[in-house]
Amino acid sequence: MKLILSFLFVVVLPVSTPLDEGTASPDSTSTKPDPAATSAADEVSAVTEALPETATPRSAAANPTPPGSLDAEGATPEPAESVTRYQLRYVFEPGQKLRYQSYQTITQEAHVGSDSKVDVSKVDQRRVYTVQEKQNDGTAVIRMQFAHIRMQLQTDDKEPVIFDSSMADADVPKLYQSMAHRLKGLSPSFYLLPDGRAVHPPLREGEVLSREEEETRSHEAESFLPPLPDEQVAVGDTWKEQKTVTVRVDKEIKRDVRILQTFRLESVEGEIATITSHASIMSRLRSPVVMAQLMQVTPKGTYRLNMSDGTLVSQTLRYSETVLGPLGPSSAINTYGSFTMELLKEESASSGVRNASLETPAAE
Repeated sequence: MKLILSFLFVVVLPVSTPLDEGTASPDSTSTKPDPAATSAADEVSAVTEALPETATPRSAAANPTPPGSLDAEGATPEPAESVTRYQLRYVFEPGQKLRYQSYQTITQEAHVGSDSKVDVSKVDQRRVYTVQEKQNDGTAVIRMQFAHIRMQLQTDDKEPVIFDSSMADADVPKLYQSMAHRLKGLSPSFYLLPDGRAVHPPLREGEVLSREEEETRSHEAESFLPPLPDEQVAVGDTWKEQKTVTVRVDKEIKRDVRILQTFRLESVEGEIATITSHASIMSRLRSPVVMAQLMQVTPKGTYRLNMSDGTLVSQTLRYSETVLGPLGPSSAINTYGSFTMELLKEESASSGVRNASLETPAAE
């Protein structure tokens, strides 16, 4: 099923490099459902492939709402003098390398009447983030490279289709050929503040952007880290962050949807702070097709931050959503799964890495 792959890339690919239409299948483009489908089984296939591309996250840095504001409802009722408060910050230093291993498994079940289709996708990635520069205002310029990627998609009981970044071009399955081509040499840069929020790269002297370029630029400031609060927080305190995602209403029309994320300092043990999060959709939605595109933008998250060196140790996101009616009457889509990311130790980070980037993938 093509839909699952579209949703999948929302998490696993760098949001600073959003995919174009047809991400649901790397070599396909979105089309409208065929109303003349003659059977329920055909309807599952035709309409599922016709679902629009998944939501494209927009950076909170472009949102006019002040970020990182504390939620008074989450504050502890104890007297301030008896509460330990923490300043949560990331630490970036020039030359610093952060190596992360991530795993994602997403199951998507599509049902139309008595017919159903199940897609299970898995993505394993190893990424290297290098701090290239630290500017006077504290902004860190960080470059990301893929060390290794493995993708797999299995439909029902069929043999899974597998892509590995170490494959020779001739061995890449057709399903992943377009994606493999895009990944070659992909090395985006992030401009991050110590609180994890992204800012726009500076414009060149005298550079003036058109309205279209400015709109594109507003989508480019992205972060791979959860945002931290501006103020010191105690265990139990919460802070909120708004972001905007773009969904496709039909082939020609897009719409922005507001998402509210709430973060909570769950506990502090030694130097490790554990943060949890949940998200909710703030915009009023009626279309099941639009709602189906948002099934992976409201996960429940758990993050572990090492406060002594300012690094994100791990991140876990869990998805579980059901939308009724996206494929027509008597239809439903269930999506569930998880994404985990862990900071690799230096000795394990260098072991098993076949290629430092995807610029020159080698054959097995």
